[in-house]
Amino acid sequence: MKIVGAKLLSRSEIQKYVRDRLAKGNRSAGPFAVARLKAVVGLQAPRRRVKGVPCGWVALTRANPGAPPRRVSGCGQASIYWRQLPSGGMAFGAKREYMMILERKGHPWLHKTIRKYIKEILAIAWGKDSGPLKKG
Repeated sequence: MKIVGAKLLSRSEIQKYVRDRLAKGNRSAGPFAVARLKAVVGLQAPRRRVKGVPCGWVALTRANPGAPPRRVSGCGQASIYWRQLPSGGMAFGAKREYMMILERKGHPWLHKTIRKYIKEILAIAWGKDSGPLKKG
C-alpha cells in the first residue's frame, strides 16, 4: 500500500472532525432515543374526559411511585424531543412542563430510559465499528 499524501491535523481540525462525526451519527441516534422514550410513557392509563384541563383528559388511577408516567391524552408523549448541541452532544426533554415535573417528583422516565439504552445510542452515534465502543 502506498501513501500518496498525509497531513497532520491541528487540534481545532480534529475537534471539528469529531463534532461533525457526532452530528452525523446523532441524526440517527436522536430519533432512536426519542422512540424509546415515547414507548416508555406510552402505556395507556384508565381515563375520563374533563373540561378545563389542557388536553381534556384525567387519569382515573395514579401511576405507581417510581414507575414512569402513563399516557392519558398523548400530549406529554407527543412533546418529547431531542436537539443537537453545538458541542456535538444531544439534549432530550419534553415541551410539556408537567412531564419534566413528573421526572423530578417520583416518576422518572427520561434519565432512567437514557441510562438503559446508552450503549445502543452511543453505538449508533459513533457508528457500528468506530469510536469508543469499537470491539477488538
